Amino acid sequence: MNCRQTQFAASIGVFAAGWGAQRYRERALSAGSGSDGRSVSHGRLRASFIGVDLEEEFRPIIVDLLVLRLLRQQLLTPGDFSAQAGRCTLSDDARRFFIAQYEERLTVQVRHPAWQQQLTYRQCLQRQAEHLARCILGRDAAYTPLLIG
Repeated sequence: MNCRQTQFAASIGVFAAGWGAQRYRERALSAGSGSDGRSVSHGRLRASFIGVDLEEEFRPIIVDLLVLRLLRQQLLTPGDFSAQAGRCTLSDDARRFFIAQYEERLTVQVRHPAWQQQLTYRQCLQRQAEHLARCILGRDAAYTPLLIG
């Protein structure tokens, strides 16, 4: 991988993780983490960390695999990016394409180990957000991450 390809791969990964974190944060906050939308995370009262907590759990199985597939199949290329003011951005068409692919990835069904059911990644994300909210509120004793292997 040359320098331009490495920069491209890093840029799409950052975009994907950032966009995904916002979606996870919205799901977790809508799951009832508190009337003011705050949670205890990383030892501090911070709403922004709840999305990051869930992102780390789902990033490898949803976002990372999606980014790798799009790069391997050359469905997104360095030409889909532009550098402006020291940052790399996706073109509007490429961003719409990526989001459509991300949404499609969320429809993939997997067997959730805790519930022993076939669920989509979107349903798993919702259940994990609800579980995290219950842990924060003291309704569940300990948080159990989703482990799909």
